[in-house]
Amino acid sequence: SGFYLIFAILMPITVKLTGIYLEFALLVIPALCAASLKGRRFLTASLGIGTIGILLGIAASAKYDLPSGATIVITLFMMGLVFNIFSPLRKIVLLQMKR
Repeated sequence: SGFYLIFAILMPITVKLTGIYLEFALLVIPALCAASLKGRRFLTASLGIGTIGILLGIAASAKYDLPSGATIVITLFMMGLVFNIFSPLRKIVLLQMKR
């Protein structure tokens, strides 16, 4: 389909420009944070989480004079931890595991 063609063309370009860790963090972490949502809410939440992670990472990078790519990855990772800890889905899984 068209998605796979665009993905195959853009992925090597963005990896060269931003780096492999940043690229995959931007692909995976926002989607994992919004995984308990469905449909349009999933898309909106994952885009919002990714955007907030990038902006917070750039702000922290500028304030503390750190490399921006690594700071964005760490920021997204911390957001992923927060969403994982406080997610209602996590509570449901933990309750099921206790049974």
